[in-house]
Amino acid sequence: MVQPKLLVISDDVAVSMSAVLGGIKVVIKETEEKLDPLIITQASADSLLSVEPSSLDGVVALCKALNFPSDELLASISGILKPSGTILLLQSQSSQEQKTNSSLERKLLLGGFIDVQSCRSGVIGKKSSWKMGSSFSLKKVVMDDLIDEDTLLTEEDLKKPQVPSGDCEVGKTRKACKNCSCGRAEAEEKVEKLGL
Repeated sequence: MVQPKLLVISDDVAVSMSAVLGGIKVVIKETEEKLDPLIITQASADSLLSVEPSSLDGVVALCKALNFPSDELLASISGILKPSGTILLLQSQSSQEQKTNSSLERKLLLGGFIDVQSCRSGVIGKKSSWKMGSSFSLKKVVMDDLIDEDTLLTEEDLKKPQVPSGDCEVGKTRKACKNCSCGRAEAEEKVEKLGL
C-alpha cells in the first residue's frame, strides 16, 4: 500500500502533536502507524513553493488567526493537492468562538474546492477530480417526453381565415370600400382636404 503524502500547516509557531494526529485521522480515515507528514509552521504561500505541484493527498490547516489561510495560500494548496485531494481546516479553541464554520465553508468554496462540509471542529473539502487544462465532453440529454406541436392544434386552428367581404385591401384600386372599418376612408378624406 502506498503511503499517503500529507502536509500540515499552521499560522502558529508550534503545533501540538495531538492536533496534527487528529487532523490526519479525519483526512485519511484509516489509522496508519507509519505516517510522515510534512509540517510547516507560520505557513504562507511562499513556504509552499518547494512542494511539488499535484503531489499531496491531503492538507491539514490548523487555524489560529481569523484570516488564516489566506486566499493566496488556498490557491497554493489547491496547486499542490492531487486531483480529489482533501483539505481540512481545523480551528483552535480561541478562534472557534470568533469564526464560524460557515465562513470557512465559504472560503473553501470560493477557493475552488468541492464537497465542502462541516465536521467536528472544522471544515473539510476536496479538490476537483480533473486536472487544469483537461477537457471532457458533456453528455447529451435525450428528451423522450417532447410533445408533437401538431397535436396541440385543433381542426379549427388549421382552417384558413376567411377574408371579410368589402375589405379595403382586397381590390385592385386600393380605395376605401362603402362600409370601411379599417380607417382608410378617413385617411382618404384627410388627403382630399389637403388637396394632395
